[in-house]
Amino acid sequence: MKTILMPIVEAGAGHLATAKAIRDGIEACYPGKYAITIVELSEASGALKEHEFMRKYWRYSLAHRWMADLSMTLMELFHPISRLYLPLFMPGLLKKGIEYYASVKPDLILSTHFFAITIAAIAKRKKRISCPVVGVITDPFSPFSWWCEKRADYLFAPSDEVEKGLLRRGVKPSQIVRMPFPIERKFYDPLPARELLFERYNLNPSYQTLLVVYGGEGIGKAYDFIPRIIERRMPFNWLVVCGRNKPLYEKMMELSKTSPYPVRVFEFVDNMHELMHTADIVVGKAGPSVLFESMLLGKPLLATDYSTYMTERKNLLFALKHHAGWWAPDFLSFLTVLETVLTTNVLKTYQDNISNIPLVKQLREGRDNIAHWVDTLLK
Repeated sequence: MKTILMPIVEAGAGHLATAKAIRDGIEACYPGKYAITIVELSEASGALKEHEFMRKYWRYSLAHRWMADLSMTLMELFHPISRLYLPLFMPGLLKKGIEYYASVKPDLILSTHFFAITIAAIAKRKKRISCPVVGVITDPFSPFSWWCEKRADYLFAPSDEVEKGLLRRGVKPSQIVRMPFPIERKFYDPLPARELLFERYNLNPSYQTLLVVYGGEGIGKAYDFIPRIIERRMPFNWLVVCGRNKPLYEKMMELSKTSPYPVRVFEFVDNMHELMHTADIVVGKAGPSVLFESMLLGKPLLATDYSTYMTERKNLLFALKHHAGWWAPDFLSFLTVLETVLTTNVLKTYQDNISNIPLVKQLREGRDNIAHWVDTLLK
């Protein structure tokens, strides 16, 4: 049985979600044919200092966006010199990552994180491994410089913007593979009737439903907006996902006990597809996974945040361009959007707009594309 190694680096939930989507797609199309392993590279290789640093850095950047914006801007300005980042600032991760790949000797390395892709490409250049190295770009509209790894064998490009950026940075056309953005398979599967889900979560069927989700760390503005909207007696059902944020979970649970409108509170969930299906609008930051997951299910995105100006802001601009989402960076704009939703037919208009977006159509039609491509490659 051939082995597929899918290394990621912990930086939010998006890299893991896309890796799981690809793994589940391959296993569904070719059951029992491949042994697929997803690993957190810094942990698996023993680069624990780097692991702790990246985890803390990402959490800090979510709360202080200027940090991520500054570092990414510097990496762009100094490309290709910025390629020296790993050997200069994370030599332990680079060395131990190469040793880990050499010890595992998979038949394919397929990664959704640029550090893991680069380390694998260097390992292959050093002849420590011989398998194909494939990178899956998880920023759907931004070919950030670290993604443009010319030493990889193949890079998946989810949009025209990314393909053009890769070519501009010197990646050969033969290395670029156009693929839809990977979405977990459960978002494609038949879902329960919304009426049943309303009963399950004890929601009011006469109210529109807002799902608030900000990834695994549970850091976002809308959590503070919820009680203020409830105070204004605006009739909505609320599905609130807090992730690993325990203090937030406790605060939202207290709110749910006093709210005259349904507020259902969750920690880390594995049924996001059902929650999105239940909702009318998804509230959160403009991350790639939540953007495409919500649009695949026909739900507009009400974005209050984005992690980085250079990458996630482009996800927001995509939603705004197609009139399939809103931007509400403060309470007044958030309130205005919800008032418009309650008093006009804008929600139905936005839902119709989503169904006509070409990239969303490609998502629906390309569920198995990556699995078939990987199988062809390994043959």
